[in-house]
Amino acid sequence: MVPIGALGLLLCVQLCRAELQGTGAAVGAHTTPQPSPGLGTLLTAGAEELRLVGGGGRCAGRVEVKHDGEWGSVCTYDYIPHGNWGAVVCRQLGCGAVAKASPYAPFGQGTGRIWLQLWCRGGEEKLEDCLHFGWGQHYCGHEWDIGVTCAEAVELRLVGGGGPCAGRVEVKLRGQWGSVLDHNWDKEDAKVVCQQLGCGSAISAEFASTRFGQGSGPISLAVVNCRGNETAIWECDIHGWGPYRNFHNYDVAVTCQTGFARLVGGDSACAGRLEVRQGQTWSSVCEDHVDIKAAQVVCRELGCGAVLAVPGTGRFQEGTGSLWQEGFECTGTEPFLAACARRPLHAQGCSGHAAIICSPYTRFRLANSSSGCSGRVEVEVGGTWGSVCATGWDLPDTHVLCHHLGCGTAAATAVPQGGSLGSGDGPLWQDTFRCSGTERHPGECPTTVLGEPPCPAGLAATINCSGTVEPLRLVEGESRCDGRLEVSASPGAWARMPAGLWDARGASVVCRQLGCGAPEKVYAVAGSGAAGPQGLRCAGTEDNLAQCNISRTAATPTGSRDEVVVVCSGSRRVRLAGGPGRCAGRVEVYANGTWATVCQESWDLADATVVCRQLGCGTALEAPASPPVGPGTGPLWPHAAACAGNEASLWDCPASAQHGCQRGGGAGAVCSEHLSLRLVGGGSPCSGHLEVFYNNTWGRVCAEGTTSATAAVVCRQLGCGETGTLEDTPALALAWLAWVGCKEGAASLWRCPSAPWHLQNCSDGRGARITCDKDTDSTSGTPTPAPGSRCPNGATCTALPSTSSPAAAVGTVPVSTVLCALLGTLLCLALGALAVQAYRARAGRRGLGRAADALSDAVYEELDYTVLPDYQEVPSRSGAEELRLVGGGGRCAGRVEVKHDGEWGSVCVYDFDWEWNWGAVVCRQLGCGAMVKASPYAPFGQGTGRIWLQPFFCRGTEEKLHQCRNFGWGQHFCGHEWDIGVTCAEAVELRLVGGGGPCAGRVEVKLRGQWGSVADGGWNSRSAEVVCQQLGCGSATGAYVGSTHFGEGSGPVNLVLLDCEGNETVLWDCKIRGWGPYRGPHNYDVAVTCQTGFARLVGGDSACAGRLEVRQGRTWSSVCEDHVDIKAAQVVCRELGCGAVLAVPGTGRFQEGTGSLWQEGFECTGTEPFLAACARRPLHAQGCSGHAAIICSPYTRFRLANSSSGCSGRVEVEVGGTWGSVCATSWDLPDTHVLCHHLGCGTAAATAVPQGGSLGSGDGPLWQDTFRCSGTERHPGECLSTVLGEPPCPAGLAATINCSGTVEPLRLVEGESRCDGRLEVSASPGAWARMPAGVWDARGASVVCRQLGCGAPEEVYAVAGSGAAGPQGLRCAGTEDNLAQCNVSRTAATPTGSRDEVVIVCSGSRRVRLAGGPGRCAGRVEVYANGTWATVCQESWDLADATVVCRQLGCGTALEAPASPPVGPGTGPLWPHAAACAGNEASLWDCPASAQHGCQRGGGAGAVCSEHLSLRLVGGGSPCSGHLEVFYNNTWGRVCAEGTTSATAAAVCRQLGCGETGTLEDTPALALAWLAWVGCKEGAASLWRCPSAPWHLQNCSDGRGAHITCDKDTDSTSGTPTPAPGSRCPDGATCTALPSTSSPAAAVGTVPVSTVLCALLGTLLCLALGALAVQAYRARAGRRGEAADALSDAVYEELDYTVLPDYQEVPSRSGSLSEGSGKKLPYYTGDSMEERDPEAAPDSPAQHRPHDGYDDAADVPQEPPAPGAGDVSEGGAQSSWGRLPPTGGSCLPTSPPRDTREPPAQPPGDTDYDDVAIGTLGTSL
Repeated sequence: MVPIGALGLLLCVQLCRAELQGTGAAVGAHTTPQPSPGLGTLLTAGAEELRLVGGGGRCAGRVEVKHDGEWGSVCTYDYIPHGNWGAVVCRQLGCGAVAKASPYAPFGQGTGRIWLQLWCRGGEEKLEDCLHFGWGQHYCGHEWDIGVTCAEAVELRLVGGGGPCAGRVEVKLRGQWGSVLDHNWDKEDAKVVCQQLGCGSAISAEFASTRFGQGSGPISLAVVNCRGNETAIWECDIHGWGPYRNFHNYDVAVTCQTGFARLVGGDSACAGRLEVRQGQTWSSVCEDHVDIKAAQVVCRELGCGAVLAVPGTGRFQEGTGSLWQEGFECTGTEPFLAACARRPLHAQGCSGHAAIICSPYTRFRLANSSSGCSGRVEVEVGGTWGSVCATGWDLPDTHVLCHHLGCGTAAATAVPQGGSLGSGDGPLWQDTFRCSGTERHPGECPTTVLGEPPCPAGLAATINCSGTVEPLRLVEGESRCDGRLEVSASPGAWARMPAGLWDARGASVVCRQLGCGAPEKVYAVAGSGAAGPQGLRCAGTEDNLAQCNISRTAATPTGSRDEVVVVCSGSRRVRLAGGPGRCAGRVEVYANGTWATVCQESWDLADATVVCRQLGCGTALEAPASPPVGPGTGPLWPHAAACAGNEASLWDCPASAQHGCQRGGGAGAVCSEHLSLRLVGGGSPCSGHLEVFYNNTWGRVCAEGTTSATAAVVCRQLGCGETGTLEDTPALALAWLAWVGCKEGAASLWRCPSAPWHLQNCSDGRGARITCDKDTDSTSGTPTPAPGSRCPNGATCTALPSTSSPAAAVGTVPVSTVLCALLGTLLCLALGALAVQAYRARAGRRGLGRAADALSDAVYEELDYTVLPDYQEVPSRSGAEELRLVGGGGRCAGRVEVKHDGEWGSVCVYDFDWEWNWGAVVCRQLGCGAMVKASPYAPFGQGTGRIWLQPFFCRGTEEKLHQCRNFGWGQHFCGHEWDIGVTCAEAVELRLVGGGGPCAGRVEVKLRGQWGSVADGGWNSRSAEVVCQQLGCGSATGAYVGSTHFGEGSGPVNLVLLDCEGNETVLWDCKIRGWGPYRGPHNYDVAVTCQTGFARLVGGDSACAGRLEVRQGRTWSSVCEDHVDIKAAQVVCRELGCGAVLAVPGTGRFQEGTGSLWQEGFECTGTEPFLAACARRPLHAQGCSGHAAIICSPYTRFRLANSSSGCSGRVEVEVGGTWGSVCATSWDLPDTHVLCHHLGCGTAAATAVPQGGSLGSGDGPLWQDTFRCSGTERHPGECLSTVLGEPPCPAGLAATINCSGTVEPLRLVEGESRCDGRLEVSASPGAWARMPAGVWDARGASVVCRQLGCGAPEEVYAVAGSGAAGPQGLRCAGTEDNLAQCNVSRTAATPTGSRDEVVIVCSGSRRVRLAGGPGRCAGRVEVYANGTWATVCQESWDLADATVVCRQLGCGTALEAPASPPVGPGTGPLWPHAAACAGNEASLWDCPASAQHGCQRGGGAGAVCSEHLSLRLVGGGSPCSGHLEVFYNNTWGRVCAEGTTSATAAAVCRQLGCGETGTLEDTPALALAWLAWVGCKEGAASLWRCPSAPWHLQNCSDGRGAHITCDKDTDSTSGTPTPAPGSRCPDGATCTALPSTSSPAAAVGTVPVSTVLCALLGTLLCLALGALAVQAYRARAGRRGEAADALSDAVYEELDYTVLPDYQEVPSRSGSLSEGSGKKLPYYTGDSMEERDPEAAPDSPAQHRPHDGYDDAADVPQEPPAPGAGDVSEGGAQSSWGRLPPTGGSCLPTSPPRDTREPPAQPPGDTDYDDVAIGTLGTSL
């Protein structure tokens, strides 16, 4: 038994990919696949049985194996290559190649055991040799039971065309013949059918109803697409393998040129030299390579009867054309010669050309009599039984037929009166038989049809046979009177006679008993060991052999293998050989058992007359002594005749007096009934008046009574094609015939009935004129005489025109002319292709979602489906019918059901339906986005109720499903096994798990409401790129297979085997072999790591704060602040793994970006998991006022643990999905106060900060983050916090707090702190009401500020609101302790008419910050006062003032106090209260005001503090490799390798913009170090948030420093510029700039005119090719369902972040932002009462609606990747922050100019984005 964990069989895709990867190997790490441990073949190979059941035969059906005496089925998933296991099954059963294999239980589901679940390579000898999980071990169920149809179970035929090479195409499946249905049946398809049937080339491909009639059974195959070179039709691309029940309007038919084989040179199509088709010509076949079995096949193929002879060379005129280079090895049962096996020719060459004589009659029988040996003579011709006319029937004919039917000889009354037994229901054949009586078969008798008189009505021949079967016979001779002697051993059993002592006496008895005259020859031949009578002694006078003396009879064959051959005189025969027909040629006689040529000496017309009479060929016209056909190959007959001319046979003539015989051409004869035909007067051998040659005279054929089918027969006989047209024209010459009545499919004019031969004038004066369709079939092995030469019969023939032509002469032309001609030709081709693309685009717009060729679509649009009778189209009752999807885990996936007449029912469709466009209609109707997967195989289970609809050939543009063409409500052919299922785009989601962030991890896809893995052993960087781009995570940096990196999944496997180009917009746009869910092992789960996310925040102290930038290709672009609101900020914070939104401060808070600008805004609902999933809108026309910035909490959530009270306990915080306790070392009362407010627990209690560790430290980590809150912050995330360099936390010392639990009944919201903002009062528990402005003044504000502990009021003003519903008419004295003590006249129950709301700014809201710098500890000094951020005056600003600011911010001491900081001035007002600090004040507000009055406009005051941080890599030759150094306290210092984690390298690389990963090495530390034991965790985005040992300038204890090499620096180009090469970075490091992209223009000289012309053509060609590329891209975008410009799509394919997973986080309640009193409130989230607010719920997502975006990404200037310093916004500081080394300086290179072009206008009515498929993710659908 195979270990499941080791096998990974069903995902063993490394065996079916050219590029293979080992488990856990990254992209490019190719390994040789090896079978999993424990996997092997069965030890008892061959012990298990195999069968196919339910398929109508042994070679088709459900696969079952027998194990341990029990039969069970075999299952496999649909992504395993079907042909592989199908080939093994068919080979093991000896059933030929696999024709069709399916894993969808095509022959029904089994009910017993499932024995195997397997994966085959295709070369295994037995099914159990394939890889599998072990007997009885499987994941798949009976719905995956595999079924196979092998080639030997499938047959092909043409019916209704009167022959094997024309008619309706039918295929035999499951033992039943059925039609082939195809709307687009063409010549390539028909060619395969004709070639497979051995019928040459296809003449026409058509619908069967036109000429051959519709089928009435099942549909076996549907929608066939052949290239034309397949050997069998089932090798073509077939959309549907039936059988299906369906209408037959589109049954297909073919007409082939001819068959593969033909017989030429005989009197009919059933006798002659064998020729086979070789391309467009015919080739003779070597006689050594055609035996009796091959002859049987040829006779069957030609619709003839039994094989009468295989005479070999000389019987018919020799061919002079090409020779077929193979022999045939037939079994005798093949339907066509082309189906026989082949073998090469023998090396010794070919002795002669093969010939075959078949009976023109298929079968004979005696009808309408009780006795089987008497009755009406009936014969079958071409599948039709008919009676034989009695006019020419005589005793010899009866004698031959009696012998043939095994009824003895003719009885006494052998030939009763004709018509005595009626004439039957069939036709009355007027064939005239002329038997001699010794023929073995009636088909050997000479017969004539053409020119025979009509048979009187009802005059059918009848016969009586003796019924006595002779107990002996002669077989394998030329007649029944010569051959090997056989005697009857028992009824139906015959025994060969041994040679023994046989002599002429015994032979006399045999010949006498058989009525065959006297013996001519007796001899022995080798046999198989005879078992007849032994020791036979005859006197020669006995009447029968039974009277001879027999000594004994051998019971078993004797040792002797010789058998006796007897030749009686009755076997003598004569023939005319080598000529154009049976009545002209070289005279040969059959005597003494051999064909011999008659001596030419003394041969004359009298001798020839006897021969012609004997053959029934009329009188002799010529008696050539050396006929033009040449000499024969047999012996010469020495008995030269001297006939008088009246003898009955040549043997009756006296012998010639001349003795001896000279070798020569032999005697010849041309008889009067030798026939020929031609078309004359038409200018071509294949058109003209029809003439026949009879009795040595050419005569016309009258049009009167001549059937139209006669034209096709004549054309076929002349080699002028398969069809022709018959016209009646004036007959200007005498005619031989009239009323020629050929039937459809007749092969020869001689077999057609007509009026008797009579040289006449046509009664109506009209003759038959025939025009054949073509003469391409004229070239064969039989040459056509040249014009004017004599035909073999003496007539003048007309040859076909030569097909050869002289080669055209080629002249010499100048090179420039050739080049211009070439360019002109290419231009024409390009313009033609452009027209094709335009046509396709037009067709594509008519039917989005159709993957078929647009030209074909255009043709199909012309198809009139209304021709379908008795089928109706659903009335278009808009909205009357409902639609739903069930069983798929949501409203956008499942089995399709419609509601009609109040009842739900399913919809079924056959699998050949055109590209399954109905899926696109369903998804559009439900508003579920594009279709990603549709299946007709009941993928969501079979329905049990009504089937309401069977749509067919939806165009994909219908608004509703019932508008597709269908058969009417409740009318259908298909059953529930064809219930269709659809998965739409909005039901599929994508995520990465196990990687610590959204942009790395194991790939999972959500199907049917359940997350599952993606499995692919050939997973590569192209597929990974699609995942990363879809998730908005940039480019892929790693693609992995297996569990090494991110672990195995535990749920289903949802997608298997993907083939992506890398430019798809979503993963499910790739070619996907397997759509699950599947149960199976997870050995080949795939994973990716992406470069970064779509969004990032730069310029802040951590990855959770800074200016917003989004990825645009390989660069980063800033976003306009007007297009990012609080909901977009919530999404960004969620995407970055940060906490709540703390602020959306707008421009000026962080350093401005100088690179490209993102050309769209974001319209988020706030619930999206990634910013890329938000809807887009174009930028406003008025431009961009500034760059957006966002501040998120670095902490996701806070809670109090390990206490019964919800408002006291151990402080825990969640970081990156991990909960941990906060160290108590630095936790104080202001921190407690902020956390209590944030948790909705009031203020800090009396014992607010109990002893640390009193409640334990919990199970998670002990965070050593140090909080430095002022006490007025709204959220603990707003407090200053540090990690890097903080001392380690003592074990178990976790902070604990006690909150009062009393919540104030009022609050200020939407301000910068909890001490300013709109006033809200508690209306009821959990509900808040805004306070109307009313008559609010400073007195009421004083009470509010006092009650909130926020100091005194600074400002009170009104802003527009929503209509307040708080207390009205509030009157406060200003001395009250709380608002409840004020006088309240009334409270509004509903909002008032006034929409103004009150805003209060308390002094406790005062704050200070350093803005516009590279971090929070360096920048422009700004203060928040009176509700507005203002820049501090630069006048009189000094280091003492800066010292106070640094202390207030917790940034250490001041290093600099620049009067005009390099970041430039702020955008807000100037703060006029210039400080005159001593340097020891606690805050800037404690400083006395400066004596200077007024404030000049300038850059404002600045400060650089000692705790400003930066980092760099130095000494590595690149900004992305080297020794790690950090900038602290104005000094660069190394980082020790000791204790520093490997994840630190990735964090540093990520922070520097040098990729996602890096390697850490320890190298000698040659400089002092600031830090050691830096312990970044996996996924950390910034070094500043990593724990470490405390700051200390030191020598590393082990002397080893940290050296980091990042994987790449392609991510370094961003909206933040990189300084020029050699310039000083802001932090003193040397930076590298981007290379220039400009280049000088090339000079243009003077050129010749020809060159100018060529250049012009070349330019036009380039333009045409460019337009062609545009059309191609548009067509491609159109196939994806996008209606916008395809060029824009090309840009956004780098940025496609469409369908994203459903990560729902409870967002904070956002307020509305408005302006009032000239002030603008900044965005903020309000109080997020985590873990305490039971009413908190996510905002309802916006309804899915069209979005009016456009695609203007092509207008955004793209900056090339920099090889330089990376992201300096988080790396080196941007300006001169800090005291630089002596060589210092600053540089800010100019950035590329912004693209100021207006975005293109949106097309009218187009409301779709090109780059994002917007979906209402995370909603209940």
